Amino acid sequence: MAESNLTAERLRELLSYDKDTGLFTWKVRRNGFVGSGSTAGTVGTGGYIHIRIDNSPYMAHRLEWFYETNSWPKSKIDHINGLTSDNRISNLRECSHSENMQNTKTYKNNTTGLKGVYHCKRSGKFTSIITVDGVQNYLGAFESKELAHAAYTEAKAKLHKFQPTVQNR
Repeated sequence: MAESNLTAERLRELLSYDKDTGLFTWKVRRNGFVGSGSTAGTVGTGGYIHIRIDNSPYMAHRLEWFYETNSWPKSKIDHINGLTSDNRISNLRECSHSENMQNTKTYKNNTTGLKGVYHCKRSGKFTSIITVDGVQNYLGAFESKELAHAAYTEAKAKLHKFQPTVQNR
């Protein structure tokens, strides 16, 4: 993994990190195109910011963690508010994969607009499902999407200790 090759000293030699904005800026001119003081990185898949250092790609939120703690994250880094481009230290926390999955967005193909709630065309009811440690748990079928979402919200508060509240985004 490229992370192990980058030292904190090399990172700080090349980049400055602003805790208030969560942005990295270059301290040195890069590739003849990017001047010092320029914002580092490009927005990639899922809105994550990617920064290339010494021909190796890095995720900005993982670089930020390394910059602030002098150690690479052991597993995942969660964006508390769900905005993957918001790399302020106050918005980041180390977590397991299972914990990180507790703070995911509502899927694009979800027609109800509510996390954990799906419309069953055959029955006309709204199904509520919550996933815990990779296992889907059926919470029931309901007459309205609001009732199904209430069941999901209640289960989330009990079962998702890392992120017990729903963030519809």
